[in-house]
Order: sequence, then C-alpha cells, then structure tokens
Amino acid sequence: MIGSLRKEFEEAKKLAAQDEERALSIIREISIRTMKLMAPEWDCSISLAEYSATRGYPDFFLEMADRIEDSFKFCLEGSQLNSIIASAAFLLKVAERLHLGAENESS
Repeated sequence: MIGSLRKEFEEAKKLAAQDEERALSIIREISIRTMKLMAPEWDCSISLAEYSATRGYPDFFLEMADRIEDSFKFCLEGSQLNSIIASAAFLLKVAERLHLGAENESS
C-alpha cells in the first residue's frame, strides 16, 4: 500500500510542472490516504498524540505526533506546492517507518 502511495506521489510531483492544480489535488488525496493508513480511526477530534498514545504507537511516532498532525493539516490547507510536496513526503516517510516497524515486530 505504501509503495503505491509513494509511486502516485512521484507521479504527482512530475505532473506539477504541467498542471499544478491537479497535482495539488492528487497530493492532498495521497496525504489523506497516508494518514488513514497510519491512524485509521483518527478524526481530528483529539490530537494525534493522544490518539496514538492510547493505541500503543512506537515512541518515534509519539515524539513526532504534533509535527505529523501539523504536516497533514498543512497538506490540506496550504497553497504553496513545494511546501505541500515536502509535507506529504514527510508523511509518507513516517508511514514507511511505521510500516517497517510493524513488519519487524511481526517477524
């Protein structure tokens, strides 16, 4: 799942040179799907830190929860393409790390 999100993200970055508005839309959708993958039941009614603490997330995620939440909100509300790309890339990197950690625990 994360691999396909990463691929879509790379394609959206390439699209940005031709159609910035469409690229923004795709990157926002990727950000939403990435957050749903990392925190499936989180709905912004509580902080991501609180959500993840009650569900036993790894320490690295808890330590960065505020930054993760801020990056996600910026992806949804921001208007500068380069900044949104950077925030979405950060979210994908966290999701990859979270996914790898889960794989290592189950092995």
